[in-house]
Amino acid sequence: MGRPRRDPLRGGPGRSPGEDRAVKARLLAAVFLLMSLGLSAQVVVEEIGTLQDAFVKAEQSFEAFRFSDAVNELATVAETLSRWEGSGRLTPSDEALFQKTLELRGVCFFNLGRLDEARADFSRLVQLRADYPFSRSRAPKAVRFYEETRNLLTGTVDLDVDPADSQVFLDGRALGTGAARSIPVLKGLHVFRFLRSGYDPAEREVNVEVGGRQAVSVRLVPNARTIFIFAQPQGVQLSLNGKVIGRADRPASTQPEWAHYAKTIRTDPAAVYVIPALNLPPGEHTVVLSKPCYAPKTFLLNVVLDRERNLPGYVKTVVLEKKTVDLEVTSRPTGAQVLVDGLEMGTTPFRTKGFCIGEHEFLVQKPGVGEFRARLPVPETAVFRLDATLRPTLVWVGLTRTHEVPPEELADLAGLLDEKMAALGLFNVTPASDERDPLLPDTFFVPGVSPEVRASTTALLCERYRCQGLVVARLERIPDSEERVLSLRLFAPGLPGFDEFTSRAADAAQTLAALSLLDEPVLSFRPDRILPVGEAAGRGGPVILRDLSAWGGPAPGDGLLGVDGAVVSGAREAREWLARALEPEIRILHDGRERTWKIVPSAFTRVVPDGPDARKRFLLARQALLSAEGPAQSRAARLNLAFAHLNMGRPSEALECLEGSPESLEGSPGASAVAYARAVALLHLGRTEEARPFLLAAAGDRDGSLDGLGDMLIQPLAEDLLRQIPPPAAPMASPPRR
Repeated sequence: MGRPRRDPLRGGPGRSPGEDRAVKARLLAAVFLLMSLGLSAQVVVEEIGTLQDAFVKAEQSFEAFRFSDAVNELATVAETLSRWEGSGRLTPSDEALFQKTLELRGVCFFNLGRLDEARADFSRLVQLRADYPFSRSRAPKAVRFYEETRNLLTGTVDLDVDPADSQVFLDGRALGTGAARSIPVLKGLHVFRFLRSGYDPAEREVNVEVGGRQAVSVRLVPNARTIFIFAQPQGVQLSLNGKVIGRADRPASTQPEWAHYAKTIRTDPAAVYVIPALNLPPGEHTVVLSKPCYAPKTFLLNVVLDRERNLPGYVKTVVLEKKTVDLEVTSRPTGAQVLVDGLEMGTTPFRTKGFCIGEHEFLVQKPGVGEFRARLPVPETAVFRLDATLRPTLVWVGLTRTHEVPPEELADLAGLLDEKMAALGLFNVTPASDERDPLLPDTFFVPGVSPEVRASTTALLCERYRCQGLVVARLERIPDSEERVLSLRLFAPGLPGFDEFTSRAADAAQTLAALSLLDEPVLSFRPDRILPVGEAAGRGGPVILRDLSAWGGPAPGDGLLGVDGAVVSGAREAREWLARALEPEIRILHDGRERTWKIVPSAFTRVVPDGPDARKRFLLARQALLSAEGPAQSRAARLNLAFAHLNMGRPSEALECLEGSPESLEGSPGASAVAYARAVALLHLGRTEEARPFLLAAAGDRDGSLDGLGDMLIQPLAEDLLRQIPPPAAPMASPPRR
């Protein structure tokens, strides 16, 4: 048996009483140290307040001509601040208080006739700041005494700096601007530094002698030039080399030099607006002036330095022209709300005139269906048309971790996930930005949380953010391994359980492959699946292998000559081109004649009977049903919705999805697929005899398929189920007649 664990303050097996006492002593010492540090900080704060109070009292005594009282009240202040200076603890505010203390006490000593003590305080003040602005006394004798004391320690530097508004620093301490003036400086070697935006910095070393005088004249060399750009109308935005730097919101009449220039170009200063482009380096710059509803203007601005006076340059008034278009917005499904730049415009189909060109934020949404959200540029054209396919929206709850994952690793991956979530192709994603509970993502992973709590939390968040689903992630580290696993879980309100998408990699960033699983289309085909190609003996290129039953489309045996303008010489190259394309235009050779045909994947809806992603398929199938145009799309969406319910153990809901008139379902192509799906739902409900006729109908269709491309035939599936269910009961014999 292992030894029991004991409180270290109470001792334990294997330790002597002396060792226990030593442990206690160390712990108590640590506690007292922490307490003393806290008390020390508190004492410093209180001491500063006491010093300031003492200085105020000394000022009051000075104003009342009680100079001795003022000296006594300043003694502790001066002593404490001097001690702090010696230990390097003076802050800028402490140093300012120290200087004022020495000035006030020195004047008090002078008024009391204690000249040696006055000279000592003034000397200390000059050593702290030679250019201190002495103002405590206006008495000529006191001022002269201070200046005589200062002159015993300093020389004079006559400054002359161009431009005069440059910033001047002496040994790292700011002296103000470079306006011409004389500055007292302590004896010794010093460094002046001169700075101004738009000019190269400059430095000068000066060796100052007591009583000496020397001039420091500096002319900074310009390295940039300010340009004032005049524009109309008000509010024009200026972008320089791709970066927004200003807006035309101030009329030229607000500054004399602007107004003067406006008059020289015969423009009313109150009617033109100015954008300052400050301190531009020499060379060419790309200027873009833009404003919503106006045609932008782009030009190159060549900046040339004015080495002599570096006066600002001016750009004559640039006038932007107002441009509008007709806007048409349609959506699938129709009847969706249209918002542009946050303003409600109407419902689809929507049309308006006089819509401003430029970038706009479009939001097309329908409650319970989904939304389309995009920031789109509206160019100069007669009519701008937007056809918005609404997508389900997921609320992104965030990323959590297991305790083996370092917090900094989680933070790095969280930023990447946020970016990738915003770029999903199947779903819109809205971050749960109003939630403040950092443990909220754990609700969907911790084993102790009941399914009911997860379901209610999902419903609450989806309602709050007007979303159709919820996605959350967790990063964990595999025990005894450097590999990480990223798990994404997808929940939908009203549906049991969740879909989980995982990826495993040595690097946390590589686990983002799980996101591609969430975003992988499941209800549509890629072009390379729709159009299989191969090699044929005696043919000089790839040939098409499948009959798509599309008017004007390719037929089996047709030659494939090119994809999206690229010539393909073999089947492998053709498949690679088709796999990369979204809606490729192909060039085919049919009966000796060339023609083109466009593959539209959305026209080939796929039916998925099973899989681990039932909630994802439910959201996409429901969206497809709401957006369906025509019986074929509606039928495929209903089938996918029904199979998603079956995968989640909801056969009754699956049957409801398949309800419809014979004309819209059974009477259209693919009736055997509907019959098979109904039979499976009825078998799950234990209604075998009701399922039997649907299975017999499905088994009689030799060509019907579930996947829409003939790769998953219905007949063998139906025949297999017929073999598994018990045979129909024999009819009861009629009783013999008497």
